Amino acid sequence: MRYKLFTFFLALITGIGTLFAEVYSGTCGDDLNWSLDTETGALTITGTGTMTDWSNSSGMSWYSYRSSIRSVIIEDGVTSIGNYAFSNCTGLISVAIPESVTSIGNSAFSNCSGLTSVTIGNCVTSIGEWAFDYCSGLTSVTIGNSVTNIGNWAFSNCSGLVSVTIPNSVTSIGVRAFRSCSGLRSMTCRATTPPTCEEESFNGVNVAIPFYVPAESVNLYKQAPVWKEFFNVQVLNTEAIENVQGEETQTLRGTKTIKDGQVLILRGEKTYTVQGQEVK
Repeated sequence: MRYKLFTFFLALITGIGTLFAEVYSGTCGDDLNWSLDTETGALTITGTGTMTDWSNSSGMSWYSYRSSIRSVIIEDGVTSIGNYAFSNCTGLISVAIPESVTSIGNSAFSNCSGLTSVTIGNCVTSIGEWAFDYCSGLTSVTIGNSVTNIGNWAFSNCSGLVSVTIPNSVTSIGVRAFRSCSGLRSMTCRATTPPTCEEESFNGVNVAIPFYVPAESVNLYKQAPVWKEFFNVQVLNTEAIENVQGEETQTLRGTKTIKDGQVLILRGEKTYTVQGQEVK
């Protein structure tokens, strides 16, 4: 009898949970729609074209339900992420950005403290101001090869960020773009010509961390404004990177791991940094 009563109450509780789980929906652009499943926490954006640019976080379409958002799924066809789109969605853990997106708006993910990683696709050309400001849980970010400008304060106060790679497409980095990224343990810039840096782009970052740049550009970085403050400049071993990444992909013998906050690649008996430097 006790077992039957327990089963009954368990079914009743489950049923009540399902009863109160709701799906909300609306529009977020001329040809874009959104849907939020509060049971799974998944916010899905569908349609084609640009997303609405809101003037503040309280104006976004899903503001009243932001505490329920755990993941954001932006489907192919969406071309922009609007200003303040997901700002202050502190429970947001993951986001999927398709290749159709070409721009990330101002404060788009600001104060999303639960976000741990983000991949910015190869079609994105600009990252707006304060785009990821105060994403304190962010540990890794992949910036696509089409980004030319990283906006003012774009990644400021991302204190959990361990490493960052700036692609060779970037030509300018805004004011305090990486300010107070105190957790950075290594940085790579693939651009042969040092990007123009505005005031205090890396204020609060440890200038003694390994800073990897192309071999032919070492002297340029040592003389360039802002960049010259980083005195531990090292040569980016592109050949080693290609060998490690290629073998890992083709034979699956490379294993990515994190040790003491640093991302490492294990291949056979050797260990490499993500920049391709062998760890002795």
